[in-house]
Order: sequence, then structure tokens, then C-alpha cells
Amino acid sequence: MIEKFINKIDKNANIAMYGAGTVAQKIKKYIDENRPDINVKFFIDKAKEGLWCDKPIIKLKDIKNYLNEVDMVVITVRNALHETAYIFEFLGIKYIFTSKPTEYYIRTIPYVEKQKEVQKIFKHNEDKDRYNLIWNTHRKGCYDEIEKYAQEKYGISKHAPIRNYSAQYLEHINKDKIETIVDGGFCNGIQSLAFRRHFKNLKTLYAFEPMYEKFKDDYCDKLIKDENFVQIVPYGLWNEKTTIGFYENTLSKSASRIVGTKEIQEQKRNETLTTINTTTIDDFKKEKNIKKIDFIKMDIEGSEMPALIGAQKTILSDRPQLAISIYHSLSDFVEIPLYLYEQLKKENYTFYFEHYSYNLFESVLYAIPNELIE
Repeated sequence: MIEKFINKIDKNANIAMYGAGTVAQKIKKYIDENRPDINVKFFIDKAKEGLWCDKPIIKLKDIKNYLNEVDMVVITVRNALHETAYIFEFLGIKYIFTSKPTEYYIRTIPYVEKQKEVQKIFKHNEDKDRYNLIWNTHRKGCYDEIEKYAQEKYGISKHAPIRNYSAQYLEHINKDKIETIVDGGFCNGIQSLAFRRHFKNLKTLYAFEPMYEKFKDDYCDKLIKDENFVQIVPYGLWNEKTTIGFYENTLSKSASRIVGTKEIQEQKRNETLTTINTTTIDDFKKEKNIKKIDFIKMDIEGSEMPALIGAQKTILSDRPQLAISIYHSLSDFVEIPLYLYEQLKKENYTFYFEHYSYNLFESVLYAIPNELIE
């Protein structure tokens, strides 16, 4: 796929690459190894400065000063794609851009071998098949199969409800064995109502949400307070106690995140930078003298791996059931399953995989102690 794309570049061409990110890095590596006749002169990027892959980075506003140095621009990012392409067209610069399948394929290259290892952690073929379905979507950039799956299994589509609160984080869970929950990524709390409904022995839910006062919905908040089972914890989950940068997403509250936890190179226009306090599940349990945690759910926008490291002692001592989101990056998609498997391979846990959307969001890894499997 990369070869076919690179062959669109003229022989002996001097090129610039628009976007100094993972896709550009992989394309340059392929060119260096397979097309030494092509010379990458520089990168163009809005956010980065200095060098990338040992080549200088310039700003788009300065491109007119470099028109005589390049024969073509390779566009490797999709943000404002049409507008960017027209700028090059207006300036008389020849360009090509990576198609979505090419981009997706390139992004998965570093994870191919690890993905094969993840397949081995699942006991049941159904979970292997589901994981492979989402991996192939990451690999090919074609959503047809995943859209069909979400519609048939959960009634989720582009034109129907986009979340199934009675399924997500709840499948494979032994619901009768849960009294105490740690909910990482409480947001406005609506998912907690599903926990309250399905976990008949639930007593306490520790709701980790550093921005709850901003995110809460008044009616949902009243329902939660009426039920009196939630304790709001205004901290982010992390691998240590600290104060850390946080992007508050003003348009999509659930997409707010700790700085540096997602594969995003620049701050979005609809995000406000602030700071939050963090803690670990291990420290929190000790400080609150919690006897046992029965269930840990995490959907914390790319902070899952650090939070799991900060919960290591609790997971090994309490043997909680786990529902962990692994969709925030390709790294999470492979590294979190491998990390948890390594931690729990001698602890008699079974792993399951489910997916709850018509796109690449809402993939959940379940880890259940064998003695609790129904």
C-alpha cells in the first residue's frame, strides 16, 4: 500500500511533507529505505518547530520563500485538508495527499507484531474475532463491517442512539458480586445509573472526575444524589500524586483529558488548558481505608495505562473485575491488553473484548477473575 502511494512521486523529486507526525515519519522512512532518488527537503507544520526526522520544519505562512526548492508537497494530515490543498494549488505547487486507507495502514505498522500477541490472550474465538475486526478497521480505514456489527448487536448506528448504557462496561461482569466500584472517568454520571440498576448489591461508587462541577447535568445529578451511592472524587487517576496539565474540551466534555495522554500533537481550538490534581487507586484505597474494591471501570481519555500502573497493588490484592477502555490510541489498543495480561497471567483471569460504536471509539477490554465467571 505504501509502495503504491510512493510511486506517485516523480523520480528524483525534491519534496516537502505537510505535517510533522507519525504518518510523515513512516513515509520518510520508507522513502529513505526504498526510494533514495527522492529527497525530502523539509516539513511544514503549524505547531512544531526545529527538526523532524533530521529535516527542518517551516511554517505554512513561509512557504512562498521555498517555492523553488521543491517539486511536490506530500500532505500527510487530514485537518483542513481541502483548504490546505487549495493553498498549494493557488501557489502552483504540485501536491498529493495520503488517502485514509494509506494513512491508517501506516499508523498500524509499529503495532503489527504486538497485535498478534494480543490475539493470544483471549480464550474465546468470539473475542479474538471482535478484536481482529477492530484491528482491521484501524488497518484499512473502512468502517463497513464495524457499522454492521454495531447495528446488529447493539442497535447503534449513525442514525440511532450512539451509546448503549446497559451493555457498555457491563458485559461479562458478575453483577451480584459488586459492592464497591472505582469509576475512572465519571463525566456527568449517567453511566453510574446503569451500574445502580444492574448491580443489586452496590453500596459505594467512588467517582473520579476532576471536572464534575462543570460536567454535571442537573437532572442526572439529582438522580445520583437521591440514590445516595456515589462519592465524587475531584481527582484524575494517574500513576502518582501530582498536579498535571489538563485540556478541558468545551464542546465535548467527555473528551477532556490529561495533557500528553493521546496521540494529538497540538491543542484543539475548543480546548482550554488548566491543571488538575491526580492520585492513584492504590493510594486512595489506603487513605480511605477501603476494605475491598470489587470493580474498576476506566474511560479516562488515554490515561488508562498510567492509572492501571497506579492500581497495581489493588488489582493483585482485591482481584476486582475490570472494564478498561483501550480505544484512545493505537498504543492503548495493544499495550494495555499486553500489560494487563503480563500482570495477571498467573492470577487466573479471563480476558474478553467488546466494542460499542459504529466507528473506532468505545472498545472495552474486560478482565474477570475465573472464580467469578458465571
